[in-house]
Amino acid sequence: MINRRAFLIGTGCLGIRAGVASAQATTSKSAEQPHSGKKLFPPVNGMTKVACALSKDVTPIDWVGPQAVFGAWLHDESLKRDRPLFEVFTVGESREPLDQWLIPDYTYEDAPPAQVIVIPAQTGSPQFYEWLKKANKSSDVTMSVCIGARHLAKLGLLDGQVATTHHDYIKPYTEEFPQVRWVSGVRFVEGPKVSTSAGVTAGIDLALHVVERYFGREKAMAATRVLEYQGTGWMV
Repeated sequence: MINRRAFLIGTGCLGIRAGVASAQATTSKSAEQPHSGKKLFPPVNGMTKVACALSKDVTPIDWVGPQAVFGAWLHDESLKRDRPLFEVFTVGESREPLDQWLIPDYTYEDAPPAQVIVIPAQTGSPQFYEWLKKANKSSDVTMSVCIGARHLAKLGLLDGQVATTHHDYIKPYTEEFPQVRWVSGVRFVEGPKVSTSAGVTAGIDLALHVVERYFGREKAMAATRVLEYQGTGWMV
């Protein structure tokens, strides 16, 4: 299994650099960007757990971007040293490789409960949907990236809500899921429990906003400095 930190340096930063331009480009005066997420509190004991759910044909940057955000080492004033504030892990149908390098840390059957669930673009499976329905009930935030939103819509988790996805899919998803109000021209849309981001690098902005909800803007800003990410779409 590839070393996570080496992978983030080698691969994740490519998408992060792309996000600098992308974060500035996706704006619209007419688009609504609701933010109803309240402040979140980390567990009393242990780190806040983040589960990245993966299946066949997963889009790497959709989860590597948020993984880089949640995995950033930030200064802990109480310990006088840097450390990650989140424990990030991957979950899949089995521990068989999804491709030549990606092996999930856990299966859907043995994954620990997570406060944050990341749903990137991917094929999905019956096992994936069963796990997602169960895991969403106990999570603080379930967030989709790009067309990962379709999986949330299929389970009815976006019914009656405003949501977003990659701009190319706004129209077809509006037709497929009329019970969801799909909007474009925003980096992300936040619901009370389920949030959705636009395409690709927009997941970085949503992840940064989740960091802010748990630990405040100062810590989220610190994460952007660690990642050398200059996008400001997460600041709402």
